[in-house]
Amino acid sequence: MGKMKRNRKLVGAWLIFITTVVLFVAGVELYHYFRSEYVSNYQCRILINEDLANLESKREKPGIFVRLGKEENADPDIGFYERTKYGELPRIIGYGRQIFDVYSSPFKASPPLKRVFVAVQVEDTDPESFAAFIRVLGNAKVTFIFPHYLGKLEEIASIVVKNGHEFFLQIPTQSSIPDDKKNTISPFLANADPDDMLEKLRYLTASAKYAIGVANTTPTLLTKSKKDMSIIGNELAKRGLALLDLEKSNEMLSQLSKESGLIYHNIGYRSSAADVSKIKDNDSVVVPFEQITAFTKGLAEDFVVAPVSVSMKRFSMLPYRKCVAIFLIKDGKVLVGQRADIPGAWQLPQGGVDEGENFLEAARRELFEEVNARTIQALGSTARKYRYDFPESFQRKFEKNGKAVKYAGQELSFVVFDFLGDDGELNVAKENREFSSWKWITVEELLQTVVDFKRQAYEKAIRELKQLKVFL
Repeated sequence: MGKMKRNRKLVGAWLIFITTVVLFVAGVELYHYFRSEYVSNYQCRILINEDLANLESKREKPGIFVRLGKEENADPDIGFYERTKYGELPRIIGYGRQIFDVYSSPFKASPPLKRVFVAVQVEDTDPESFAAFIRVLGNAKVTFIFPHYLGKLEEIASIVVKNGHEFFLQIPTQSSIPDDKKNTISPFLANADPDDMLEKLRYLTASAKYAIGVANTTPTLLTKSKKDMSIIGNELAKRGLALLDLEKSNEMLSQLSKESGLIYHNIGYRSSAADVSKIKDNDSVVVPFEQITAFTKGLAEDFVVAPVSVSMKRFSMLPYRKCVAIFLIKDGKVLVGQRADIPGAWQLPQGGVDEGENFLEAARRELFEEVNARTIQALGSTARKYRYDFPESFQRKFEKNGKAVKYAGQELSFVVFDFLGDDGELNVAKENREFSSWKWITVEELLQTVVDFKRQAYEKAIRELKQLKVFL
């Protein structure tokens, strides 16, 4: 009798185990089914590497296309990409342009040669055919534009960067999607819901690693809408990606580039092998994939073909100025000043670190020079340094050792001080004044007030300081 009871218990335990396994497998299958259905709404490829769990380290970048320069203060544990529901997205960090700078072509040419910046629009290819094409192209380096739905795109992307080229992902608009794919690909639409626009953009930019940006290849209402392009431009700028626009000059996009720090370039000239004789020095052209070989052979001998990023790297190879920015705290608020040279532009006190100074000494000096603050106590600082790029319209020259030096942007250490004095101590009316006025505001108001190209650095620094419990 006892033996039968034990057998029943054993059978029951096995049934429970088998049922649990079946339910688990069914749950996993249902999850992947509904997940794939969700992704298919955007018709974007999510390419997952075998080593997806191991994010790329800045010390493990593929050697032949690493062009960041010295990054002695960069955190080596932070990769360029992060795993998200969209796939692997370029990581948002304290300074922009990193993806563009690292994966754009390392092209260099002697100054006497004339240059033509070439983008090659590819509608269809496969890895084998593309690799053969690259061999035929020889030493010429170009920019490719791929649709995100191209088969084996990740493999083609690797061929591109390993051979010193670069590529953009094509924005799928109504007029750029082939007829045989119109029923399966959801286009970017003008005046769409902002959240929908952002979702589509993130799926697009996650569809292949190593892309340096996205390209609009057809005249579209999308690039006429400031609302739409602000969503796209700000997201690209945050992730260090560029926008390539293949239509005639667009003043709205140029202005957006200045405001957000977006890396933007306009081509607006489609060429072919037939009209290669019309090419002038520093022209930017789009050439069909099937005509690029004949196009390069038809160029005059004093021309060299160059990738489009060369004309976009206005300042990417310049150094970053080492600076400090200061959170001066009183009653839970921070001090900001209105720039004397730009009315309406508010920011934290900040300035360059002089030769022989450490950042804490520089912060104390800057506080005194800019707002006359002396009664202060240091509370802490960020462990990391955060960068921002200057917009194109911004003056980039600063004096260093008696010489005017040009910079791509600034690299900031953020220092926090408690203000122990009275407001009467503060004074901005100084010779060579930085600020015309000052005020106390909340951190939330600061992030709403600061100019766009500095906002990311401020956000990252505030997040780190909150985690460290230095303030707030």
